[in-house]
Amino acid sequence: MALRRSIVTSNEFFKCEFYPPSHLLGLFRKSRPALRVKCEQDQVLFNDPSLDFGSTNKRLQGSVKNMDMMSYSFKRIEVRRLMREKFWDSYQRGKGCDGLYVFNVRLLPKTASEWIQFNQHILQAIEKVTSTDFNKKIQNDNSRVDWRKLLKVLEKNDMVKPEWFDQVAALYSKKSIKRKSSTSKATQMIQLPKRKPTW
Repeated sequence: MALRRSIVTSNEFFKCEFYPPSHLLGLFRKSRPALRVKCEQDQVLFNDPSLDFGSTNKRLQGSVKNMDMMSYSFKRIEVRRLMREKFWDSYQRGKGCDGLYVFNVRLLPKTASEWIQFNQHILQAIEKVTSTDFNKKIQNDNSRVDWRKLLKVLEKNDMVKPEWFDQVAALYSKKSIKRKSSTSKATQMIQLPKRKPTW
């Protein structure tokens, strides 16, 4: 089963994907909202050995001298930390929607003006999410899932089912799809209760 990526926006700094709470991928999020940060191109992202991503991480430059520059794990951790800070600030300002946000980072800013632009891009991505109807995306992707097989995988590996898994699985099982119209499915997805952020 291959699901098409739900790309909200793409710019020189990152690509942003979003999956609502009732989407298969959104169901498995561990926080509200959930943020996943991936480094798309190491050779571009880490082209500055000083790790000078901005004033927020000046404290790291002393420890960089002692790190193995062939290993990017330290840098990836710092990138994720910075993205969480920037994302959460923008999420609160933009009154963002719950769900899974995936940022594929291509490049980090180096100048003050680039940081301003970077922050604006994050805010714009969140605002676009709040104004986009994802019902068709949810319907198309969830209808392609073999929910019974997925449940067996979870049980076999002693994994806890996500909240609302049973409700969504029942709605998009093969029998449910035959009985219910797409309008009915979209409406029921919207009715999942909203919860306070867990960050």
